This record gives sequence, structure tokens and C-alpha cells, in this order.
Amino acid sequence: MKLKTLLLGTAAAFAVAGSAQAADLAVAESVEYVKVCDAYGAGYFYVPGSDVCLKIGGFVEFRTFFFDDSLDLNFGDGYTASWDFFTRTSVNFTAKWMTDWGAATVYIDYRADVDEASSNSSAELAYLDTGYLKIGGLKAGWDGSTYDWGFNGLIGYPTGFDHDLHQQQLQWSTTLGGLGFFLAVEDPRDNVGASSYYTGDMPDLVAALTGSTGPLSWKWSAAVTDTIYGTGWGTQLGVGFEQGGNFLKVQAAVSNDAGAPYGVGLHPFNTGDTYWHVAAQGGIAWTSVFSTLIGAGYAEGTDAAGATKAWEFSAEADWQLAKGVQAGVAVNYKDDNVNDSTTEVQARLKAGF
Repeated sequence: MKLKTLLLGTAAAFAVAGSAQAADLAVAESVEYVKVCDAYGAGYFYVPGSDVCLKIGGFVEFRTFFFDDSLDLNFGDGYTASWDFFTRTSVNFTAKWMTDWGAATVYIDYRADVDEASSNSSAELAYLDTGYLKIGGLKAGWDGSTYDWGFNGLIGYPTGFDHDLHQQQLQWSTTLGGLGFFLAVEDPRDNVGASSYYTGDMPDLVAALTGSTGPLSWKWSAAVTDTIYGTGWGTQLGVGFEQGGNFLKVQAAVSNDAGAPYGVGLHPFNTGDTYWHVAAQGGIAWTSVFSTLIGAGYAEGTDAAGATKAWEFSAEADWQLAKGVQAGVAVNYKDDNVNDSTTEVQARLKAGF
């Protein structure tokens, strides 16, 4: 009995000692794996430990330009060429989550361009292409102007007759019965090449109305700006039809004392100057991997030298080489009575994720 009691006591002592030693060891926590978030579409995942859904994307784009004559492209040092290589890279992040004021979104797109032939000394520096925050119907940051309508295509022609600019802005939007309502204040000093014409005394005031039904969509926008010649205004209407990969888009705009930001890309030179333009673009998806586009635009106005007329024509072909990989070639011809005519051919290869 004494031996049995001794053995049981010894075993109990070892058990207590083992339990105490185990308690002193750090307990390994389970690994929290990344989970897919399908609440906002494909490509999102939950940030570990939060309810924020994150999506990461980006692309590398290589372009080759061919011009109709030799240009002094390399910082004015006398080196001339009728062609140019250009590379652009992009990394973008989209974060979405729910708040007491509605859905919240943060979007950031950083890019870097490399073009040694450019006269821009910052051609190799990274820059913010787009960056904004949005909570419910309120958006603030650096994004495409609320005034814009825009065109389709890999290359992006025509561009000469569209505002198509990013600007610092504060925007409010809402939807009602299939209609979209937008109100925004934008910084006119962000209008490239035209900032000297705007006083900065007040921001641009922009309003837009959008709608769609079946394959038909449209956008009407209007804006008021403060120029050195007084109060300028502009209005624009775009209508689009898209079905089965085929589309047609038509745009028309008129502006007074506000040429650069709300008309045809021409600066306001005199008080009372009026500019107008029309542009159209159509595309056909011949197969699931090959499509063609064609576009044209015409603009007319008055500048310091008198009447200004300009028109352009573009054609483009795009191929889907593989998932996320695109190739395209385009030709663009522009003619005006200020810079005469120019012809440009562009080839492009782009891969994104």
C-alpha cells in the first residue's frame, strides 16, 4: 500500500509540474488567411482583421509614335526624329467598406512615365494620376472633371475636342429613378495650358445629369467659370448607344469665354468669344478579341487672329492577345488654321492585372 501510494504521489507531482511548465510556454495562434470579398465585385479581398475590402491592379504600357515630319524631341539639343518610344506604368488600389454614412471608397492610381525624347524634365518621375475618397454621395480629390463625357478605345482618340482633364474637385451625387445628379466645385487652375486665363477668384461650378435605358445612355453637363474677361460658361451633351460590343457616341458642346475647359481645347482670347464643337466615334466588335473604331470631330470659334476652325479624324484597331494583354494601332489626323495639319500613327502594347 505504501508503494502504491508513493507511485501515485510521484505521478501526480510530475503531472502538476508538467502542467505548470506548459502554462509557461507561448500559445501559438492560428493563422488568419486572406478571404475573398465578393460584396463589391471580382478581385477584392478582406484586409486581415478588418471589414475593408481591397483590390490591387496595375499595368505596363509601351507605345511607339510615328510623325509625318521630323521633330526636335530631345530637349532642343538638335537631335531630330520622326518617331518616339514611350513607356507608362501604373499601380492602383481600391478600398471599400461600409460606414454609418454609406459606402466608403478610397481610390489611388500612381503612375510613372519614361520618355527621354520629351521636353518635360519630370518625364521619369512618379505622379498621382487619380486619387480620391468617397463617402456616400460625397467625393473629394483629384479625378476626371464632372463636366466630361469621354470616348472609348484603347488609344483614346479623339481627344482634341473634349475637356478630358483631371481636376481638384469636391463633388456630390445621387441617383433617382435611373437618373444621376451631380454637383461639383472644381479648381480652374488645373486646366492645362490655360491657367493664366482664369482668375482663381472662384472655383468652377459644374452640374451634370445622366441617364440610361437599355443600350442608350446620355449625359448633359454645364459649367460656369471666372476668366480674366468675365464670367464664362459652357454646356455639353453626349449620347451613346452600345450593344453586343458595338457602340456609337456623339458629343456636342458650346462655350463662351471658357474655351479651354468647356469647349474645344482653345483658350478664351477676347470677351464674348464663343466656341462650339461636334464629335462622334463608333466601334465594331468583329470578334471577341478584335475590334475597330473610327472617330471625327469639328470645332469652330473666334480667337485674337479671327475665326478658328479645326477638325480631326482617327481610326483604330485593337486586339485582345491574351487575358489582360491588349495591342492596338491608330492613326490620327488634325488640321487647323493655327498649327496647320499633323498626322500621327501610334502602336501600343498593354498588359494589366
